[in-house]
Amino acid sequence: MKFNNIMKRIGAKLLVCIVVSATVLSGCSSENKKEDTTTTEAENVKYDEDAITAIRNGLTKLESYDQSYIISTQLDEPSSTSEFLTVVDGAVNYTEYSVDDEGNYGTIPYGSQESVSYTLSDYVDKNGTYVIFTGNDEDNPYYTVSDEYSKFISNRKTMWVSYMLDKFTECYEYSHTTLDILDKDVELTLYECKLPSEYAQKILGVGSVGLYDAIVENTEDDGIKNLCQYYSDNSAYTLACSDANMLIGIDSAGYLRYVGLEVGGLGTSLYYTSVIVEMNNTEVRDEIDTTTAKNFETLYKDLADYCSKYTSVEEAMQSMGEDSDTSDIYPTDTEKENTIDNDTVNN
Repeated sequence: MKFNNIMKRIGAKLLVCIVVSATVLSGCSSENKKEDTTTTEAENVKYDEDAITAIRNGLTKLESYDQSYIISTQLDEPSSTSEFLTVVDGAVNYTEYSVDDEGNYGTIPYGSQESVSYTLSDYVDKNGTYVIFTGNDEDNPYYTVSDEYSKFISNRKTMWVSYMLDKFTECYEYSHTTLDILDKDVELTLYECKLPSEYAQKILGVGSVGLYDAIVENTEDDGIKNLCQYYSDNSAYTLACSDANMLIGIDSAGYLRYVGLEVGGLGTSLYYTSVIVEMNNTEVRDEIDTTTAKNFETLYKDLADYCSKYTSVEEAMQSMGEDSDTSDIYPTDTEKENTIDNDTVNN
């Protein structure tokens, strides 16, 4: 992997506390809190315009912030926990994963080690062009999707609040608490919200269903369209979930600072928690030249052509295990790795 796709963050101090959603939303107490959480008298008010206004003001303040900042996002599933960083520097934003000594991605919590290597996953340049880094081609490892997808994914700069704010069915002030973020106490006013499942799926599936749908909507290749529709339908099934319970935190300076999302699906719960851990980040990657990026859909061309020989994609997939001459149409190990990364996040 190229050196300029790896960045080391040095001098991190204390592990950030990003467990509010998994504790408060489930009714548990957290030993990381500095004070007891007190519920407001308005807890029975399911939709409070003052709460919406407070969140909108925090969102506006973050959107107008002129310094680089880092968002740490942790995904807690029943069988695993992973983390990625979103670095925001004006219009530029990108995601990166920690890499441990064994080559595992997203396993090192931000701030838990003195020096950690990070690998680039994707990048939005100053013109709003979104590219995915695959590492397949040393000379040109970047792939574009569509303008619409680029605009949608940039909602991650606000931890998706810019996308979800006008979609809440419930929203009210919930409590006040203190987070230990690195070595600083951050006072938060928390607002509890309810987000319909269809929008929660858009966020959780931005790197799977969202990506496949963007290809389906923009490709002129019927084979690629059918293949990506197949992938989209299967990914959507695995993302079936309840409406999302949300906690949104505004800090004492008025900035949107924390977003916790909890959904249930197939008898389990999933927690997606984002917190701004650095408000004055000084480690920003060098600008990437996106002008030579290839179209991401081309990665599916060989497999799509193979599937087109059958009456359906399902039939083609079933035949793969029986056809000894199809090894050349399977994705490379690097492609598989990037598919896994992008199915989990982007955000």
